[in-house]
Amino acid sequence: MSYFICKQGNIPLMDTLPVYKIINYPLEKNDYKPFAQTKICLCPTKLVIEMLSFEMFPKDESTVKAVIYNPLTDKFIDINADANKNFFVKDNLNNDINSTLRYIKGEDLQGVYWGVVAEIDINTLIRALDMDSIKANDKLLCNFYKISENIEKHHIGSMYPITYKNKTDIYQKDNLAEFTVINYGNTDNC
Repeated sequence: MSYFICKQGNIPLMDTLPVYKIINYPLEKNDYKPFAQTKICLCPTKLVIEMLSFEMFPKDESTVKAVIYNPLTDKFIDINADANKNFFVKDNLNNDINSTLRYIKGEDLQGVYWGVVAEIDINTLIRALDMDSIKANDKLLCNFYKISENIEKHHIGSMYPITYKNKTDIYQKDNLAEFTVINYGNTDNC
């Protein structure tokens, strides 16, 4: 299967983007496997990621996470948001990455959801991943996660299947899918 980071114009059209569903729950023994999804695009001035979790009553520890990894430099960024509106974006050295994160919640035909829209300045992203630029046909490794360490509803789910033995496994190359940056949709200003 192919995965894409779609280039968009200055105002991303999120409804036109591929939806990456978090449906792989390798350790879940119970029936609690919450549906979650992510959309990602690259605008001329920023990377935009929308992560949603469809949970009616999420526990405090309920978290959505994205890992974006440059396979040429082994640098990555970690985007993390929980149901209590705690957010962070960090690099592989645990430094804060300047970003805008906006908590969202609502309901659609799939159900009640909560989540976050993260916007990372393109120059900040390029520095964090140790790249010269990000352009069409570039490759990045990514995975998107739904995690909770709550005893009642403990789970770890991913978009791309993972081998999970400990928390740091989610950052391993083998647990990340190859994404290609492509021109797609509203690319007037790309």
